Amino acid sequence: MEEMTTFIFQSFENQQALGVSLKRWLFLVCFLFSVFMPLDAVASRLWRVNYFLNPQDDRFAILNVGSEEGLEEGVILNSYRFHLASEEASIPFVQTGRMKVHKLERHTAIAEVVERGSEVSKSIFPDYPGIMAGDLLSLPTVVLNQVDSISRELTIPYFDLFVDPEGDPMTYELSEEGQALLEKSAAEFGGIKSGFLLIKGYTGIEGSAERNQVESHQRALTIKQFLVNRWAFDEDRIIAIGMGERSLKEPNQVPGQEKYNRRISLKVLPFSTQEP
Repeated sequence: MEEMTTFIFQSFENQQALGVSLKRWLFLVCFLFSVFMPLDAVASRLWRVNYFLNPQDDRFAILNVGSEEGLEEGVILNSYRFHLASEEASIPFVQTGRMKVHKLERHTAIAEVVERGSEVSKSIFPDYPGIMAGDLLSLPTVVLNQVDSISRELTIPYFDLFVDPEGDPMTYELSEEGQALLEKSAAEFGGIKSGFLLIKGYTGIEGSAERNQVESHQRALTIKQFLVNRWAFDEDRIIAIGMGERSLKEPNQVPGQEKYNRRISLKVLPFSTQEP
């Protein structure tokens, strides 16, 4: 909380220097707290696997949580991974294993993999059902519950966000109008108290499937980095994925409508956490 307070005052000074109105700045800070700050201490117990100590040995990993966050040595943590196919399920995360905490630092920890994969993860992630860097972590006593929300999915064409979405070579630079549109769109998520922001990039069918997959992912990552760098959103709570040519909005290639296939969607996956 102290770091967040420092960020607020520093941002306020910076925004004043840029001539941004106080009203607009306060709105964005309120949105930041309402979407990405947990309601209580239990809700904050969602962490990540940072990386494995030895790339050739996936037994021990560094976690982005330590003694300052209340973690204790010997604690068992469950690991989860987001999966697109389970997005509409009650919980769009699949358990990938369990880890035991061995050594604590202030904000990091070393944990050992004690269980690899689950029956569900083995069917959904056949190539690597076990724990990977980036997987979500929680205490076994913490239950993730999806909550009802009026938040809807926002869809924005590339042409409204990027400087030159048809350029070759490609540029992923956001236009000034695109940045303003993202800030305005943030109001759509004002009622969400905790959860994850899912950003998906889409393309049409022009060009190779591989090129379209890369482009869609890079554009989704651009939106994510804008939110992280510009407004200090929690990187661990934003999921950016490329959909490529999947889920065409205009599958019949109607003249003048192809541009609507090339789009970004933003959707909040709201969750609450509780201890039974």
